[in-house]
Amino acid sequence: MNQREMYTSAAELQRKLTTGAEITAEDVKTAGAIAASSEREEHRVLLGAVKVRYNAAMPPEQEPTPEKVTAEQLEAARAAVKANSSPDNLVRYAKLKQQYEAQEA
Repeated sequence: MNQREMYTSAAELQRKLTTGAEITAEDVKTAGAIAASSEREEHRVLLGAVKVRYNAAMPPEQEPTPEKVTAEQLEAARAAVKANSSPDNLVRYAKLKQQYEAQEA
């Protein structure tokens, strides 16, 4: 990317930011290329602003709903702890017990 293209692209990105136009993944890549090839601080700031705007437009990730813990699963985990009280078994049982109690409340 030559200097003229870099400044033209930077001005276009700045215009998108100020007008509230949609920021695309291609815009983020362009801003990254500009920041990497330039020593100017304002281009790194532009990259940060473009990334923030792009990420704000992305839909938030939904956390998966936890599976319901059954009494049978809880009993099996407790039996596993009685047979072998390894830390892994204890942690698994404690987590299942917390989930079971939370869903019962």
